[in-house]
Amino acid sequence: MKRLKAFLLNPVNDVLLAGAIFLLVGCLVSTQFAQHTVQGVSNGMVYASLALALVLIYQATHVINFAQGELAMLTTYIAYQLTQWGLSYWAAFFAVVGIGFVLGVVIQVTAIRPVQHRSVVATVIVTIGLFILIDGVVGWIPAWQGYLSIPAPFGDPTASFDVGGVLIQRLWVGTVVVVLLSLAVVWAL
Repeated sequence: MKRLKAFLLNPVNDVLLAGAIFLLVGCLVSTQFAQHTVQGVSNGMVYASLALALVLIYQATHVINFAQGELAMLTTYIAYQLTQWGLSYWAAFFAVVGIGFVLGVVIQVTAIRPVQHRSVVATVIVTIGLFILIDGVVGWIPAWQGYLSIPAPFGDPTASFDVGGVLIQRLWVGTVVVVLLSLAVVWAL
């Protein structure tokens, strides 16, 4: 009882509980609201995993890596290119995980580590320089210009499940499952 009372008296928990109640009532009233809520949770989990990546890098290296988003973009373009060369989505995904790891290690050892303990400003300049460099390299590659698309990871991108009249796309469910599995792996490590 004391724990419940302490939980309910915390203002952050009160706001989260009120938000959850609002979403639940909205989902019960409108199927379109429910669809948007599920899609929002799916997209929010992707953003949360990117934020987790930033925190993990900072905790491991004590460097705020401004180039991390560009590295994610670069590996996405590499995955696109691999699918264009005939690899399936999941084969390209796992290949890019390895490529991204190697690329991250090379950048850490050659660019960040030499300035990591000199000053914060030096590290910030290097990571911003990497941001600009990676962005420029991606812009130079003609095959990566314009609107591009990667094959859907979970089959037909328009396929959906009907849950009580609410159409939930397979992509949203797959995204939530992949993010939760990634979180479980990070937690286990």
